[in-house]
Amino acid sequence: MRKAAGAVAVRRWIDGHSEWFLGALSGLSYRAAGRHFTLGDCLNMGHRDAGIKICFSLVEIANRTALADTALFTARCLQVATQAAHFLVSADAAIFSFDREVAQGSEQVNLVSGLMSHLGCDRQRALAEAVALRDAVMVLFLQLRRRLSGVEEQLYWSSWAYS
Repeated sequence: MRKAAGAVAVRRWIDGHSEWFLGALSGLSYRAAGRHFTLGDCLNMGHRDAGIKICFSLVEIANRTALADTALFTARCLQVATQAAHFLVSADAAIFSFDREVAQGSEQVNLVSGLMSHLGCDRQRALAEAVALRDAVMVLFLQLRRRLSGVEEQLYWSSWAYS
């Protein structure tokens, strides 16, 4: 990995694994106890349990588009757009995998089950709410992406499927 990428990209890849490990442990502990994440837990831990940052860091490495920390952490618009992109990937995964996860008994960390519990509603309404939330975040993501004007930032976002 160090040969294929710079130090920043490799550190993000390693950080992504640490975050995924934390998310996976949280998910496993909830599953073992037969408990469901709250909606807040799903929003905070869902992308961690799914290892989203690992995937993003690998795309940065493969496309050689990793931004320096100074660029990524000083531009609030870029930070929020990155967080929105992480949410979009995890929300899409939750929406499309919900029925399979229910069949396997592993939906405790799923956004849809979090919404069912939070809203006290059935599967259909929770799915509709999850899609509406996902779509609202997509609108925000697209608005933020249009505000990024730097060449380096545009290259960074050209690597993502949501761009």
